[in-house]
Amino acid sequence: MITRSPILTRGTQGDQRLCDLLMHSFDSLLAMVRHVPERRRLEPSLRQMRLFLLLAEELHFGRAARRAFLAQPTLSQQIRALEERLGVDLVQRSSRQIDLTEAGRALVPEARRLVAAMADLQAVANVHARRLHGCLRVGAIGGEAFMPYVIDILAELSARHPGIDVEIRSVNLVEQVYALPRGEIDAAFLRPPLPAGFRGLHLSSERRIACLPAEDPLVNRAPLTLADLSDHLVVDVPIPELRAWWDFWTVNPRPDGSPVRYGPVAGDMDALLSAVARGQAIAFLPAEAREDYSRRGVAYVDVIDLPLSTAALAWLPDTDNPLLTALLHAARSVLQRKTYGLDRSDVDGEAAAVTARVGVPALPGRGQVAGAVGNPGRFGGDPDRRRARDDAQGQAAADRAARPAP
Repeated sequence: MITRSPILTRGTQGDQRLCDLLMHSFDSLLAMVRHVPERRRLEPSLRQMRLFLLLAEELHFGRAARRAFLAQPTLSQQIRALEERLGVDLVQRSSRQIDLTEAGRALVPEARRLVAAMADLQAVANVHARRLHGCLRVGAIGGEAFMPYVIDILAELSARHPGIDVEIRSVNLVEQVYALPRGEIDAAFLRPPLPAGFRGLHLSSERRIACLPAEDPLVNRAPLTLADLSDHLVVDVPIPELRAWWDFWTVNPRPDGSPVRYGPVAGDMDALLSAVARGQAIAFLPAEAREDYSRRGVAYVDVIDLPLSTAALAWLPDTDNPLLTALLHAARSVLQRKTYGLDRSDVDGEAAAVTARVGVPALPGRGQVAGAVGNPGRFGGDPDRRRARDDAQGQAAADRAARPAP
């Protein structure tokens, strides 16, 4: 008895029209041979249908066999088998030429639809087979998860690879050092300088601001200079691995060579802001903190000679993770279309002025590798030597990691 193949009765809702077309074509073929006894009604194979269409085009067994890369007797046997399965003669044979029978001519359009529908079905299956699936764990320090570049990059990733689930994990000041090396996350949106050994893709540049107790008299004198804040204690970080990174953020030493005086220790943003609100110390944060960390007892003021800050997507090099590769490719695609933070002209002008005043290296351009900047230690090394290494090696490494999967 002839029945529909299981492949015609499975599929997602999105493939329903394709399945309907397949079943319609198959039913049309069956309708033409209903008069054949049940014992002879065997289901024709897709290969046989393709060979029949070749013969219908050539009307010559030799030419059709050559197109199918078959011996002529093999093709003839396949056509005979198809006729037996359908229960009708498809070809009129003679010693000089062949022609299609009435049934053969009637089956040609239905056979074409069936072969085309099966090709479409295979194409849909191939697309699904190539799609990436899995969970990508992405860390974010502070309020980075809500920044426009992060939202756009993750939206691009989801559009390209709907099968990738993104899990956002908040990382505090300490966790940003260890979460990637320990394998707790696959990538992270951080604020450079990055730990040594990390690779980074520059996303944005913006100004930095000072975070002061709301009752501090200097709040009403803004904008300030670093010299105005020289007698204020600054919130400190709890582990030595953060020292060079925090020295960069607190501008230690100051432009006049004086060291920063550190006060209470904080391992996360809530502890930092609490220390500021209680008048124990001050801190320096990205300008976006005005929106992300509006708190009672805290005021944000502009400081004209603070170096700019940057944002970066960070990962570990030589990581064999196709989900990470997809994320990096999505990030580069977004950065080719959009600019975040300060315009490049603003960055160049302010970076040059800051470099002259404070000695901070120029910031990376949009989409460039964001290397570690700062004093020797876990967070970076000599700035000039590190920049030279990044120019020679870093971009190539990032390009390899961000290359789209084949």
